[in-house]
Amino acid sequence: MARPQLTPGSWGDIIIRQTNDGTFVGRVYYRTLEGTRREATASARTKIAVDRKLKQRLPELIAATTASPVPPSATFSEVVAKWLEYEELKLPDHQKARGTHAEHVRMLKRHLLPAFGDAQVTEIVPSRVFDYYTEMARAHAPLARNVKGLLNRSSITPSTWAT
Repeated sequence: MARPQLTPGSWGDIIIRQTNDGTFVGRVYYRTLEGTRREATASARTKIAVDRKLKQRLPELIAATTASPVPPSATFSEVVAKWLEYEELKLPDHQKARGTHAEHVRMLKRHLLPAFGDAQVTEIVPSRVFDYYTEMARAHAPLARNVKGLLNRSSITPSTWAT
């Protein structure tokens, strides 16, 4: 018999394991209000502290994922600011490495915000992104791939991002 699916806004059992160095690491799956299944982790010296950390963070994580459509008047820089707020919630639970986050912020500030920052999200169409990517790829292909990957995976694109 299959395990029952989590209802939106809920979480499953918290699984806590002790690591070789004696710390405890807890993991729990939760479902956002939109229905997306995600994972949260926490570590501490005791099982109770891990449980407490996760139970305190889960409502915040679930609330932070609540989506509403991006207003047509929103600019790319406003969308990026909201996305960064959400991404920073992942740092304490080690869902995203600090180095990765710093690299994403650097690419946003150095490349994407100067190119699209003042544009309304409705103006950022695939042809505009493709032209920017092609121009960047001529100068430095590996960097262009990383910037494109950030733009694709990060949900900063107007069709998938939510405030």
